[in-house]
Amino acid sequence: MAVVPPNANAKLLGQAVRKTVLISLTVSMVGFIISIFVDYAFVGVGLFAGTFIGALNLRLMDSKVANAKYEGSKMAKKGIVFHSIGRLIGATGIIVGSALINIFLAIGILVGLVVFQAVLLLTMVKSLNSSGVF
Repeated sequence: MAVVPPNANAKLLGQAVRKTVLISLTVSMVGFIISIFVDYAFVGVGLFAGTFIGALNLRLMDSKVANAKYEGSKMAKKGIVFHSIGRLIGATGIIVGSALINIFLAIGILVGLVVFQAVLLLTMVKSLNSSGVF
């Protein structure tokens, strides 16, 4: 197994995150156009909202992990757990609240989050595999 310098891995992961956001936005745009043609525009709006929530969650998680990495204490690592739980509760609240407004909006948000996470997983695996980590 080849050892890759940490800076190279950080650069590859940054590129993977940018690819994730672009691919997810493209999928959301296509889904929005399709949902307009089949007369379910709220699903398309939800796709964009789910992609936005996924990207925001990734950004918040990244900043919290970076802070904990520099602090290095056990309390900082516990902070990651509590912030993750808070973000999960927040996303769940958004989905449930939007279901009270329109069920198709909630379905779109949920599908947008799932698509974002799936694309993130695939791009991360591809980036790590191409860098020789696996």
